[in-house]
Amino acid sequence: MQADPSRVVGVDVARGLALLGMFAVHIFPTFTRDGGPTTATLLAGGRSAATFVLVAGIGLAFVAGGRTVVRGADRVGVSAGLVVRAALIGSLGLLLGVFSEDNRIYGILPYYGLFFLLAVPLIGLSARALAVVAAALAVLGPVLLVATADVDLPGREWNGDPTFGTLFDDPGTLLTTLVVTGEYPAVVYLAYLCAGMAIGRLDLGSRRLAWSILGVGAGLAVTAEVVSAVVLRQRSPLTPAAIWQPELSSSWWYLALPAPHSHSIVDVVHVLGSAMVVVGAALLVTRVAVAAWLLQPLAAAGSMALTLYSTHLVVLASGVLDDDPLARYPDLLADPALADQPLRGYLTGSIDAVLRLPGPRFAVVDYKTNWLGPYGEPLTSAHYTPERLAEAMADAHYPLQALLYGVALHRFLRWRLPDYSPERHLGGTLYLFVRGMCGPATPASGVFGWAPRPALTIALSDLLHGAAR
Repeated sequence: MQADPSRVVGVDVARGLALLGMFAVHIFPTFTRDGGPTTATLLAGGRSAATFVLVAGIGLAFVAGGRTVVRGADRVGVSAGLVVRAALIGSLGLLLGVFSEDNRIYGILPYYGLFFLLAVPLIGLSARALAVVAAALAVLGPVLLVATADVDLPGREWNGDPTFGTLFDDPGTLLTTLVVTGEYPAVVYLAYLCAGMAIGRLDLGSRRLAWSILGVGAGLAVTAEVVSAVVLRQRSPLTPAAIWQPELSSSWWYLALPAPHSHSIVDVVHVLGSAMVVVGAALLVTRVAVAAWLLQPLAAAGSMALTLYSTHLVVLASGVLDDDPLARYPDLLADPALADQPLRGYLTGSIDAVLRLPGPRFAVVDYKTNWLGPYGEPLTSAHYTPERLAEAMADAHYPLQALLYGVALHRFLRWRLPDYSPERHLGGTLYLFVRGMCGPATPASGVFGWAPRPALTIALSDLLHGAAR
């Protein structure tokens, strides 16, 4: 069944907004310097991925007959097409998984492939039946995650994206990750897909229905937040850090946590409602010819979401958007001349100081007396510019030292702070080259700051812990 043009534009605009939201979450930091969530986190954290899947469900309903449920041979044909699509999207996701160490993103495409496969038996359901399934999954999915939180399931401690190597070496762990333990577990995200399929079964050309979608979505989103606030006020053992950096817990209080990507009942209902608001608003706005024309670029992006999403994973992995002054330091370590150099005793020293910055962050401080100018000539601030400091850092292999200091601070804060969150509390390292520090008039002279991603510090800590065992 062919959808009318206004419906397609509205759905594509919603998909385009979800795509931009995912880009923002992946590109911009999660927290500000004072420890609060950034605008990208507040607006798109969790909501963009849910909207992406919800709109995918609408698209599946279009393919599966729209308002008319497919039967007989038509259903067989649609099912076969979905299986092929699932295989292609899943394969693309596994292929792009090789870039996860470089772009530091949990890609959604391997999960998407499984979602499409699991949708095959659902294409014969009516809108009402799909809504019931979505509601059941919105409750039972989070309950299953909490009930198994303390179970040592395969993939629980797995970092990174699955690849074809994972598929061939450990298919059981791959399946468990995609269904339960991964970043986008099917037991939860199928709720969004089914809700989208239910919406796609309706007359999306109706203005009244568009307002209903928007209103119901807003009601769900607001109700979820209110319920969370009321429930968590009742002696909840969850710490404030759990609001923005949740860790799956076996405590049933967790089901009321409103944190993005916590996959609690409150989170699922809230982001589902938010996604419905986006879809309803897009359907209403694109009924106005001028607005539909102005939103054509966004609709175009939504119509080619798979291409753009895949491209952004590759671009982020390339490092072209990375403003890290030491981003190329790993290339220096790849020098074959370092292969046979012993590491024992190579890095010595101790942390000079740890400063508590404004807000919740802590930073390691290390003083350096390196002479960076030509010997025999007076030193000036020109010898201690950020560019010269970056060169000196790499030449002396101070990034390795900074990473080890970061691990020490990470472990200390984890021990001392009951609400510790690496994203909120790790403030990086300040290298103070005292010979080049000229006072407040030239604050950049002689001061080099580096804040590696918290995920890198955690990974190194885990690696060293494994080596110690």
